[in-house]
Amino acid sequence: MVNPIQQYSQLGIMLFLNSKGNIGFKAPYGVLLDNMKQEIKNNKQQIIEYLKAQQSTSTIRSEDILNEGIYKKQIYEQLPELWKFALHQTIARNKPSTVSSDKWHTIITQINLWLNNNLMQLKEIIAKGWTLQEIFSCHKISPQRRYDNFGLLMLLNNNDTIEQITVNNITIKTASGVIQNFYKMSKIYSDKDNYFKMLNPNSIYAIELFKEEDCIATEERAAIMEYDGMLTKEKAEMQALQQIKASIS
Repeated sequence: MVNPIQQYSQLGIMLFLNSKGNIGFKAPYGVLLDNMKQEIKNNKQQIIEYLKAQQSTSTIRSEDILNEGIYKKQIYEQLPELWKFALHQTIARNKPSTVSSDKWHTIITQINLWLNNNLMQLKEIIAKGWTLQEIFSCHKISPQRRYDNFGLLMLLNNNDTIEQITVNNITIKTASGVIQNFYKMSKIYSDKDNYFKMLNPNSIYAIELFKEEDCIATEERAAIMEYDGMLTKEKAEMQALQQIKASIS
């Protein structure tokens, strides 16, 4: 049972024995899925025995845990306020219907990994000049189909890991061991610009909660308006989005 427990720990899920000797857990929002809960239930006795063994051999002191918590808090407080907003807004919002459950779970898991286990990596991303747009962006109508609008979080798949961060690219290692590179976007808004463009939602923390059929209708209407109205793609999409929103409100 060591490997599953270690995997849970990497996701920010902590298993422990409560005062009655039963399994308790502490987990970031949205990370502990039903199949994981079932796995814990199916292996209850082995997990209890493993946790008891860990308790008897553990040399971790409570003051060490406290100091680690203080250290993480100090790192977190150094993050820009807009980044804190984006991180927590994404975790708190409902899953958009146009994003699959697997993709959304991967996004929430990565954010929780940053917040609970790897704040230094997130701080490095910010320090190297990566913007909210490059990390959180997606297409406002078809977030999972429009690869040209993918930010880092939309690009990541389950069990991908971030291996290296430079000012020009972020290296990703997939679950199968393939190395991919995510490069800086050609058109970049500053973080302040991104914040004020939230009413034009091109981010995973602000995209509309449209149904799939509404998104398809918006794409079709935008294509017609772009061709017949001689509009740019961006203007056509915005006008089509406003019309669809008005029709379903």
